[in-house]
Amino acid sequence: MIAQACGFVAEKLTAAGIPTTHDPRDLNLPGAWVTPGEIDLNRLGKGAGDYEVVIALIAPDAGGLSTLTMLDDLLAKAITAGVGLTTVEPGTVQLENLAPGSLPALIATVTIEMS
Repeated sequence: MIAQACGFVAEKLTAAGIPTTHDPRDLNLPGAWVTPGEIDLNRLGKGAGDYEVVIALIAPDAGGLSTLTMLDDLLAKAITAGVGLTTVEPGTVQLENLAPGSLPALIATVTIEMS
């Protein structure tokens, strides 16, 4: 069910025009990386519950306004994807295959109900 929850979010983001992957080695910037978060198995069914999916909207470090513009575009597309974004925090992501240092990102967690 973890793969289904992450896959659901990835499909929605991709359909909204954001290159999205589960594997950071396959990430094209600007784009999104989805990973599993906390799982609350609060239902009677096998594996049923609330699955958090962490979304990192990542831009290349193009500097100043260029980076902010890319992050803004990613966020606008993610909002239209309809995955239930509520709180988004600025942060950085370390992806050695794409850059020697940290990359600017917006990080959000969404909850997907799985039954």
